[in-house]
This record gives sequence, C-alpha cells and structure tokens, in this order.
Amino acid sequence: ELDSAIDEALIAFIDEKKWASVRQSKELSNNYNDMDGYVLIDSTTDDESLFGRSIVTKSDLDLVSDDGNIFRSYDAGGRNFVAGGFSLFDAGGSKVGAVVVVKDITSIEQSFQKAIDTILMVTAAGALFICLIMIAIVTSVVIRPLDRVVEATTRVVGGDFKATIDVKSNDEIGRLANLIEGFKQITVNIAKELEGARREK
Repeated sequence: ELDSAIDEALIAFIDEKKWASVRQSKELSNNYNDMDGYVLIDSTTDDESLFGRSIVTKSDLDLVSDDGNIFRSYDAGGRNFVAGGFSLFDAGGSKVGAVVVVKDITSIEQSFQKAIDTILMVTAAGALFICLIMIAIVTSVVIRPLDRVVEATTRVVGGDFKATIDVKSNDEIGRLANLIEGFKQITVNIAKELEGARREK
C-alpha cells in the first residue's frame, strides 16, 4: 500500500488534464496512463513505446537506485543497446522519478570483439611460432643426429666399413653414436682378422 501511495503522490505532481493539454499542443498522444505510477516527461528518442514494454518496465523504474543501475541489454534492428537509470530528486530531496538512459553499445561491443579476435590471432601466431621453434630444436638435436646414426649404421651393415658417424654431442644420442662407432670398429677388426686368416691359408 505504501508503494501505491508513493506512486499516487508522484503522479499528483502532474495534473492529468494539464498534461493531456500540453501533449496535445505538441501534437503528441497523451501518455499519462501508459505506465501505472509513472509518466514519461521527455525523451531523446521518437519511440516512446520503449517505455512500458520489455525494454524499460514499471518494475525497472520501481527498482531504480540512487546510485543508478542497469536494467538489461537488448538487440534491436541489428544494434546492441543497454538500458539503465538513476533516481531523480526534487529540491527538497524527495525522489520524484528516474532518469533513464538507453545507450547504443554496438560500436563498443564491436571494438571489444575485434580486440578479442586480435588477442586470439596473436596468441595463435605465438603458439605456432613456439611450435615451429620446438620442431626446429627437436629436428636439429634429435632427428638429424639419429638420421646420421641410422645412415652410418646402414652403410656399415652393407659392408662400407669406412662410414663414420658424425655426431658430436654428450647426450644420449652422442653416447649411442659412440657405442655404434665402437661396434663398427670391433666389426672392422674382426673382418680384418678374418681376411688376414684367409690369406694365410
């Protein structure tokens, strides 16, 4: 009952007949009864039907705080809007209404989306660059030395005992290359001994 009494007190500031007369003189329809307890006094938009519908409703206006609050965001005609408002006080400090703002935020959202897209592209490019560096490191540190070990081992198995393994590292691949080089030398020595024993016969 208190809310309805406040609404009636606020409406009492505006005489319905005088309001209808003012609206008629400006060739506007009488909006006095469009929203229970509220009258739209002025607007920067020609579409006064925004008020009282789902965009700005009576319940939104009832909940307007002194510091202001946002009612909702919505799309209309391919554009994005946000609606909000703050309390309006008379000279005596009594709340007599609300100032409602409907702001087109399409360009802000588009800029935000462009920034997100840019960040995603930069992140993807950075991740790709790091992957390429990692591939290059793995190729030079692991794959190429292993290829040289396999190639030299294949040549030795094929009978080319002059093949050398050109790996100069102290890691596992370098130790593997040294081990295979050692086996190659043993194989070469055995082959020479067998060749020498055959000649002696």
